[in-house]
Amino acid sequence: MMTVFTYTGGEIMFGIFNAIAAFFNNTTVIHSIVLITLVGGAMAIMVYAHQKQDFLISYKWGAMTIALYTVFFVPKMSVSIYDTVSGRGRLVENVPAGLAFTASLTTTLGHKVTEVLEAALSSPESIQYGKTGMMFGSRLLEELDTLKIDDPDVLLNFESFADQCIKYDILLNHKYSYQDLKTKDNLWAFLSSHASKVRMTKVTIPGETGGDGVAPTRPETKYMTCHDALTPLGAQLAKITRQVGRQGSSTLLGNTTDIDGAQFLASMTSVWQFFTGLASDSNTLIKNTLIKNAIKSGAKRHALMGGGSFGDSFAIQKAWAHQESTGGILFDLMAKQLPVLMTTLQALIYVAFIFLLPLSLLPRGFGKIFQY
Repeated sequence: MMTVFTYTGGEIMFGIFNAIAAFFNNTTVIHSIVLITLVGGAMAIMVYAHQKQDFLISYKWGAMTIALYTVFFVPKMSVSIYDTVSGRGRLVENVPAGLAFTASLTTTLGHKVTEVLEAALSSPESIQYGKTGMMFGSRLLEELDTLKIDDPDVLLNFESFADQCIKYDILLNHKYSYQDLKTKDNLWAFLSSHASKVRMTKVTIPGETGGDGVAPTRPETKYMTCHDALTPLGAQLAKITRQVGRQGSSTLLGNTTDIDGAQFLASMTSVWQFFTGLASDSNTLIKNTLIKNAIKSGAKRHALMGGGSFGDSFAIQKAWAHQESTGGILFDLMAKQLPVLMTTLQALIYVAFIFLLPLSLLPRGFGKIFQY
């Protein structure tokens, strides 16, 4: 059995190889192609041999044709299509030996070269592209930068905390600066150590959905000091971090059984250390990003509610959107389309094998095999 490796194109390759196997097992189609090709090729050889007075060329062509057909097209092999991203392998039966051998040889060589490069260029604990897809590390860092709090109540909590606690500590009390917020490794711990015990902020405690004999509860809103608000906000932040890990394991790594998101969180830590050279755990990275994006969201909301006209509000939103999308579109296209491009090129090469049969039976057909 031969193995064909692919990156994110397992389903496509499985369909293509199944179609080729079905084509070459259709007796009527194959007999028709062989008959037409043999008749046309034999006539061309006979005319050429008669003109050159060298009938030996006819026998050479006939022997070569039989050899090519019996070696490359008649034998059938089983092929395992292995997607290195999802870790899933699918079996295709009755694939022509010529296609099975060439596809397995080329993809195996590429896969082995990838493994060698990863071993030489990656740290022992880093996430390898061969296991998680092309440009996985870059994609992971891009996803990290876009993390936001989806729960509207929790988002309002952190926007209020940023407006009532963080902004006034910077502008009035001068406890720290905006530069400190950008450079601190553990932003939540830094804010916790500077939270005011006098200034108040509004906090909404989400209600429980109920179940298993427990009655559902409604959300509760109260005013708390910035220092006291750290406890409920910290619990909400930890819950969202686990949700991010679980969603990342499911969507990016294909692991739907990772309830706590441990695989994704470990991957995030490894990728961050490999690309930046800085030591930081994934929980801290996710919390830092969520807090920074919540501060930005609060700043947007404050600007839009600052009493300006609709045109001013639209201009502010447009400026924020343009700033966030600068350069991101091109990078996103490159990161997502490179695996698609590779899969497309492979598909075109494998499908071309169907036309290799009639071409190989023509004069100089042996050269067509090597060109393929």
